[in-house]
Amino acid sequence: MKFLPLFYRESQSKWFGKRGLNWHIAVGTYKKDGNLHSHTIVHIFDNANQDTLTSNAILKDCIVRLKSRNDSLKKAYIRSDNAGCFHSAEGIFCITSLNLESDLKVVQMNFAEPQSGKSICDRRAAHIKSSVRKFVNEGNNVTTSEEFLNAVAKSNMKNVEIVNATPPADQNCKRTLKVKDITTLNNFEYEADHVVVFKQYKIGTGHKLLNEKHKVYNEFPSITVVKSFMTSESIKIPKQIPVQNMLVESQSETSNELSIRNDDVVDDCNDDDDVDVTSSSCLYTCPEPNCLQSFQKYGNLNRHLDIGKHKYRKEGRTLSDKSKKEYIEKINTKKATLYKRTISSETIPGTFLERGWALKSKRTVRKFSDEQTSFLREMFQKGEATGHKCDPEEVSVTMRTTKKNGKRRFSQSDFLTSTQISSYFSRLVLEKRKAASSEFQNKDLEAEEYENNIRSMRNLAKQ
Repeated sequence: MKFLPLFYRESQSKWFGKRGLNWHIAVGTYKKDGNLHSHTIVHIFDNANQDTLTSNAILKDCIVRLKSRNDSLKKAYIRSDNAGCFHSAEGIFCITSLNLESDLKVVQMNFAEPQSGKSICDRRAAHIKSSVRKFVNEGNNVTTSEEFLNAVAKSNMKNVEIVNATPPADQNCKRTLKVKDITTLNNFEYEADHVVVFKQYKIGTGHKLLNEKHKVYNEFPSITVVKSFMTSESIKIPKQIPVQNMLVESQSETSNELSIRNDDVVDDCNDDDDVDVTSSSCLYTCPEPNCLQSFQKYGNLNRHLDIGKHKYRKEGRTLSDKSKKEYIEKINTKKATLYKRTISSETIPGTFLERGWALKSKRTVRKFSDEQTSFLREMFQKGEATGHKCDPEEVSVTMRTTKKNGKRRFSQSDFLTSTQISSYFSRLVLEKRKAASSEFQNKDLEAEEYENNIRSMRNLAKQ
């Protein structure tokens, strides 16, 4: 991502045309001593390309740092967004070379669905930006990677490691790597001698790709660390103040609402081993809409958000809601029952849809048939002659009902949508304009040639 420089006092001329700092966020979640931990690693560069070479070098540094933090880690499962530097052949097959150098083996790489966000990384980025803005409001500037590191170092964040580094030296791949339809492949499992690829997790048998054919680098790229800093593992939280003492007597209604909410979730707080529930209300509530969880420790709230296990109040359902939910449950079984035309209790046995039926299929481009093009040209010429241009939606409806020699002119597979008809009409308009411009050019040439002949005749007459 890009981090825009921040000034304590900034003129308008400095506000425009900023060049952002390159920063990369990785969050590792693992178990240690039976407890779930998360560690955030932020790489910040003054000047770096957002390409696959840099992201691979950052991935190597993250693997090394997580391994040094917890030596018991053996396997790593990577989840990433669909940025081009990650979701590419070079970014995927570099894992084979990385596993040869590292003790922490990457066994799987998964890519999120497009536009689904980066979840935990976005939350960590919001916390870091908030701490940097606080540092700027105290009278400081954050315009370089070193100042960014100092800003986070003075924050009260937990388990955040800032790495100020320089990008790796440019080097070319051993060969140009290409994987057919790589944008449709979202799950990669790494074995000793091959990679198994899936469109979605465990849908089908997968397709095997040999590692030897896809070796990326002779020497795996590495970043050069200039300076690094890691915050403490625990957050300094001020002494708790009972909620009852924080509220004013005039706000009795608000206090009643808070007490009711926390009475409902006091059992939920007890479900967490790290939560120490006292007679006072929990101070940190989950920001997820309609979630009832509340916590006394800020770290427990973060862990709850990382896991995403929310608890909601059960709502009373009407008969209409109940019937709709039961209808959805029956649809989700993917069982379709076809009934005979005759009124009887006998039914045709249903069939279950195969797993993977909802996978996104590849878009196929098919040319219009001669019958389709002739029909569309007829409708276009009709609109040109009458002066009332045909509406593509009306043409689409007419196409379904038009007949020729007493039979339907088009089959169901030949029907066109209004979008397809509109684009074809646009092409016809362009053809008409080109023909008109060429006609005008020919007329201009004829007129110029006629004038030249007249001039030459006048000159001869004068002589």
